[in-house]
Amino acid sequence: MLNQLKRGAPLALAATYQHVTTTGGRSLEDVLKESYRLNRRLMRSADPKEGIRAQLIDKDGSPAWRTLGLQTRGTEIAALFSPLSAEPELYFDVA
Repeated sequence: MLNQLKRGAPLALAATYQHVTTTGGRSLEDVLKESYRLNRRLMRSADPKEGIRAQLIDKDGSPAWRTLGLQTRGTEIAALFSPLSAEPELYFDVA
C-alpha cells in the first residue's frame, strides 16, 4: 500500500490527507461540498494528464509530477478547498 501511495501525485496526496484528517465532526453535506471543490480543482491540474501520459500513452510508468516546495504547499492546498467562484458550488435541494 505504501508503494502505491509513493507513486501518486504529491499535490493530490497532500490534499487528500488534509481532507481525510479534517472531516471529523463535520456534516456529510459540508464534507461532500469540500470533496467536490477538491476534485474539480485537482482534475484541472497538470498531474492527471501526466499520470495518463505515463501509464497509457508512453507506458513508461514514470510520471513527472509537479513538485511543491514546503513554502507553497500549504498555500496551494488551501486554495484547492476554497469556495468556487467561477462555477456553481455543489448544493443539495433538501425539501
